[in-house]
Amino acid sequence: GDHRDLHSFPTRRSSDLAKNKAAFRNNSFGGKIPVKILKHIVMWKFLDNAEGKTKAENMRFAAENLRALVGVAPTLLKLSIGEDVLGSPASFDMALVADFKSVEDMLAYRDFPRHAEISNYIRRVISDRKVVDFFIETDEN
Repeated sequence: GDHRDLHSFPTRRSSDLAKNKAAFRNNSFGGKIPVKILKHIVMWKFLDNAEGKTKAENMRFAAENLRALVGVAPTLLKLSIGEDVLGSPASFDMALVADFKSVEDMLAYRDFPRHAEISNYIRRVISDRKVVDFFIETDEN
């Protein structure tokens, strides 16, 4: 063969680099680049009766109205809300998990007029509320 091949350094063609990057993406992240998502978690204990409604009615009202914000509040990516099924002494009555791209987006949601209305109502029908906000890395973009 051609002896020049023995003395030349291998050069990377751009197509090789593109293949390597694609392989890295697919192997490491299941084909997607990871993104940070802010998880906003809220838990409530509801009063037995408040604002002329039962606990069950107020919980249903809260869940239905908060779910209705999906596709309406512009910075809200995703929302899950549900009633506790265990009923242990440590349990809260209901919890919400909402996804945002950033703290700023969560604060914009907090101040979104319809959310503020629902939030103000919920404050009047609960005895306790706990919140935690944290980032996760996900490839669900």
